[in-house]
Amino acid sequence: MKEKEGVIKADFYPLEKITNSDVDSMHSVFVKYYHNADYKTFVRDLKKKTGAILLKRIDDGTIVGFSTLGLIEKKIDNKKCLGLFSGDTVIEKEYWGLPNLQTAFLRFLIKTRIKHPTVNFYWFLITKGYKTYLLMANNWLHYYPRYDKSDDEKRKIILKTFSNHLFEGCFDEETGLLKFGDGCQRLKEDVAEITEEMKMKYPKIAFFEQVNPTWREGTELPCIGDLDWFTLLWRPIPFALRKIKNTIFRSRSREQIKKLKQDTENELSKVRNVLDPKVNTIIRKNQQVIQEP
Repeated sequence: MKEKEGVIKADFYPLEKITNSDVDSMHSVFVKYYHNADYKTFVRDLKKKTGAILLKRIDDGTIVGFSTLGLIEKKIDNKKCLGLFSGDTVIEKEYWGLPNLQTAFLRFLIKTRIKHPTVNFYWFLITKGYKTYLLMANNWLHYYPRYDKSDDEKRKIILKTFSNHLFEGCFDEETGLLKFGDGCQRLKEDVAEITEEMKMKYPKIAFFEQVNPTWREGTELPCIGDLDWFTLLWRPIPFALRKIKNTIFRSRSREQIKKLKQDTENELSKVRNVLDPKVNTIIRKNQQVIQEP
């Protein structure tokens, strides 16, 4: 896994920097994993976006994955809201599980947050399969929908507003799903199948299938996650700690690993106690500076 991580790179490319050759390569990867993925529709959808994160092999520049991104601006309850929309996302199976895409995505989030320091900022994600849903569910503090919190009216309203803005007439308020009709894009059968064992073991996967039981037909689950300063400043810390732990644990016994994990969690708790008030202070100062004439 570590060796593969070092042979690909991920960077954001604005739409004007994505060449026709890049688009052809992106589509070639896309059709391997999705039904009804015609080139014309793919290009039309891409042109509506701000750009895309491209994953390329370092040795020859071959595109092995991508995630398209767009920005939404709406007023909700008389407050300006900015949404970062994640569109088509796919990675060649050989590189599944690598953190390169998440790292590039986090860099893009932080840069966008700096440009809009005080606006209400959200990640808007739609997903046909559980793997994409877990990108948010496993990495975000505050998001909707989630299995352990059914009542979240604030985020539900934002999700509905963004869904209707981007996909007029496709959002089903009763089910909370986006339905694009016959002939819509859908995952191929061997890409992200959900088994009974997986649902028993992982409640987030079970929840995804519960709220989107027709995902195999191409229905999409829209999701919303907060992109506040605390989330963006805090998010890299556990990510970095995970990499350190993975490196350490390779050469340890099971008992040593258990003790190291417990020690790490204890230290992480101490860091949280120190960092949380400092982050809140930074946010307040930042807002005061911006609001001053």
